[in-house]
Amino acid sequence: MATVLMRGSTPKITVLMPLFNGERFVREAVESILSQTLTDFEFLIIDDGSTDRSVEIVSSYIDPRIRLVTNAENLGITATLNRGIDLAAGVYIARMDCDDVGLPTRLAEEVAYLDRNPDCAMVAVMVAMIDEVGNDCGAWLDDRNTSTYKAMYRFLTRANCIAHPGIMIRKSILSRYRYNELQRVAQDYDLWLRMCADGLIVAKLAKPLLKYRVYS
Repeated sequence: MATVLMRGSTPKITVLMPLFNGERFVREAVESILSQTLTDFEFLIIDDGSTDRSVEIVSSYIDPRIRLVTNAENLGITATLNRGIDLAAGVYIARMDCDDVGLPTRLAEEVAYLDRNPDCAMVAVMVAMIDEVGNDCGAWLDDRNTSTYKAMYRFLTRANCIAHPGIMIRKSILSRYRYNELQRVAQDYDLWLRMCADGLIVAKLAKPLLKYRVYS
């Protein structure tokens, strides 16, 4: 049975989605989260100064779980993510990007894993890649042989094998580590490496639960 978030209650999960000029795909992204089988979440969407119809599209949804925040000026992705950490009400923070698609059981399976494994700091998922019109582009090659704890740690010393928009992390951990605002790119990879250097446990569910958009 789905758990429904009652108005005024504290959500277990904050889905954090930065938004910048994402009008082309944001509706699909939003609807994939609103259609999750687990419904106990707040959907924190932070617009970083979009000049297209992004805010108008998000504002068209009448759903108490959506919490739309706008930056007074363009801060960039890293500072926007850190603002999201500060604003998040959930015990867990699930990342989402405005051009990707969450499969229906994504949140339910991630939260179940973290609930069962209190020593795990973060859980990731495998991804199915899609193109600009939603066609299947196959599996992400870096998901191969990285579903175990040891395999992921070995791979991370060479390259990033964790899809950022598919992770769920304990807010207490993310509040401590935060995103490095000196990193203009690869903020996620920098975060994983710092967490791993401190011996934190990170897991990956061995099934695709996110459609990850790639561009030609």
